[in-house]
Amino acid sequence: MGQMNMRKFYWFVLILVIHDFHVFAVGDNYPVGARQAGMANAAVMLSDLWSISHNQAGLVSLDKLTIGFFHENKFIVSKYAYQALVIAVPVHSGVLGASVSYFGYSSYNEIKAGLAYGKSFGKILSAGLQLDYCNTYVTGEYGNRGALVVEAGLQSQPIENLLIGVHVFNPLRAKIAVYDENIPTILRMGVAYRFSDKVILAVENEKDMLMKPVFKTGIEYHIYKNFFIRTGVMTNPTQLCFGIGYIMNDFQFDMAVSNHPELGITPHFSLSYHL
Repeated sequence: MGQMNMRKFYWFVLILVIHDFHVFAVGDNYPVGARQAGMANAAVMLSDLWSISHNQAGLVSLDKLTIGFFHENKFIVSKYAYQALVIAVPVHSGVLGASVSYFGYSSYNEIKAGLAYGKSFGKILSAGLQLDYCNTYVTGEYGNRGALVVEAGLQSQPIENLLIGVHVFNPLRAKIAVYDENIPTILRMGVAYRFSDKVILAVENEKDMLMKPVFKTGIEYHIYKNFFIRTGVMTNPTQLCFGIGYIMNDFQFDMAVSNHPELGITPHFSLSYHL
């Protein structure tokens, strides 16, 4: 194996080890949305199209059919790119959503397809539910393995400007049947406060049942007209995040960069459109 191929192999193994300490980590809940990435993914209480990944209860804020595309290039290694396509449609009783995402390359990849529903219960409480099919492919004898996963969330605004969010991914502890391999069970809880129409501060704690908790905090500043800037930090390991956003008519563009202390930077980009 040549030096370049060996280097790619080591990168591959390292990322998979980081990815929930499972070599074949089917079904991990990758976050989507560059707005959220710029805030260190402290987003369980935020409401927009990308809530379909963070907390389906947040879909209720959408009043128009909305579609979005997300892309990130982990550590600027093309083989570890991650893409997601999302659509949300308001209906009489709530908001329906669908998403599909792809991580990896031809020899190792993960696909997640989900159907979501969010419903409001007055001005104070909203709830969301999603059913996912998660599939991992590894070249060779492992092949394709998949499982059905449930995720659900709640959001509340008990007083003006205070936002609370709770989300659980895979509470039923689904596994890959053939290899009896656990899919991560992840609990997220967070609060945010709007200091004004221009500033929101978010704080979140995320706990994978098999790993140390991750603390995240982010801030978004509506700096000028349709322009936003964002920053955030998360722990385990400590990562700094920065982002910008711009709204033009019915389009929203968001970009972000997160920095891993050992592996380097990851750029994030998302585009959404309200029809």
